[in-house]
Amino acid sequence: MNISRRFKIIFSLLILQLAGIIIVMFLWIDSARKVAEAESQGHQLMDLAHILRQSSDDLTRMVRVYVTTGDKVYLEYYEQILAIRNGKQPRPSNKYDLHWDTLVSQQNFDSSAISASTMEQMILNAPLDSQERALLFDALAQSNELVSFELNAIELIKNHTYEQLPLSVKLSAQDKVFNSLYISQ
Repeated sequence: MNISRRFKIIFSLLILQLAGIIIVMFLWIDSARKVAEAESQGHQLMDLAHILRQSSDDLTRMVRVYVTTGDKVYLEYYEQILAIRNGKQPRPSNKYDLHWDTLVSQQNFDSSAISASTMEQMILNAPLDSQERALLFDALAQSNELVSFELNAIELIKNHTYEQLPLSVKLSAQDKVFNSLYISQ
């Protein structure tokens, strides 16, 4: 075997190794892209779950304070939260801003907002698989069941002067949002 032939064999092996490295590199890049997409999808799922949980917690807190105190400002907050969740008002721009906590404690907040969209639209527009989407829709349905309890409690108090309501009506409204059936939802 002469030197020229050995050189060609070694050069061919080097080219094959380089081709193998390039193929492995492209596979690694594709794999990294898929991991990044899955991570992004997981973050979007967690963001939507957080937004849904936070809105449900905020609704519960506002209705409980309203039926306990009769202070109409909490009814207004409740109605705003529900309007934002139902896409009738724009959502605050910072999804992690404790908007209602800030509003209640300081009576002012950053009013910048993004476009209005329903929770259903947000779930449908997110790149989720069918199981994740189904879990979020189930959680939303459960939260909406709580809203029906809350609206029933609100109706007992809404069109009356709280101080003049009989104690039995006040307790009945409070029971609707503090009883074991409500809590188990």
